[in-house]
Amino acid sequence: MRMQEYTEAMTQLASAESDIIFALLTSDRTQESSDRLQGRWNFYNRPFQYSERVTIRIEDLSGRINIAFGPSDQLANLLTALGLEQGRIQLVLQSLADWVDADTLTRLNGAEADYYQETGGLLPRNGALQSVEELVHVRGVGQPLMDSIREFLTVQPSPNFNLMGAPDELLRLLLDQSVAEQVIQNRLNPQFDANRFTDLTGLQESEGQYFYPGNVLSVTTRYQSDSAQLSQTFVVLLSAKGAEPISILSRRWNQEQK
Repeated sequence: MRMQEYTEAMTQLASAESDIIFALLTSDRTQESSDRLQGRWNFYNRPFQYSERVTIRIEDLSGRINIAFGPSDQLANLLTALGLEQGRIQLVLQSLADWVDADTLTRLNGAEADYYQETGGLLPRNGALQSVEELVHVRGVGQPLMDSIREFLTVQPSPNFNLMGAPDELLRLLLDQSVAEQVIQNRLNPQFDANRFTDLTGLQESEGQYFYPGNVLSVTTRYQSDSAQLSQTFVVLLSAKGAEPISILSRRWNQEQK
């Protein structure tokens, strides 16, 4: 019976994955649709029903702060919003810059290999971060801070930050509370575009910050019945050019028996 349930779950999740990828490649995310899938979806990680036993969550990762190549204004703003002192913020930012750069020169408030050797930590990568969790090893971060910012960060290839698509809690940190709540409510409407976001927040697009959808998405499909639960999360890169219109960058499965 467990094998039968597992096979049914795998079949339904495979069908959901095929449908969502096809829809992402062929549909305009910013337009309303009566299609059973596009008519329900959102890109803010809120679950929506795909079938009786399958739900889907989609998150546009351009709404997360990319730390792969070092610090950014968005990361500085996040740390400020969390109430960190400026000295600690500069320690984190400059140490992260030292972690990813190729040289061995230590910034004024940074840290290079000699610091980590003395403290028994991992040595700097001297290249792009390979996971969000790697940030915890950077001087000044530590586990408590890591736990509070993990869900706002990414190392996936999404070079431009789209605050309009940020997770709810990140919006509440970076925007005035009342404005953030209006954005969270209004962006579920497909007609809520960059112009309306600017009118509501007063923010303008700038270098590294654009208010349009990205092409790197995290998708979670979840099957649930009375006896079992199976889910997968995969990150997909959509490309309008080239021989490969889609690339699966990572995949993680989770199985739970009840």
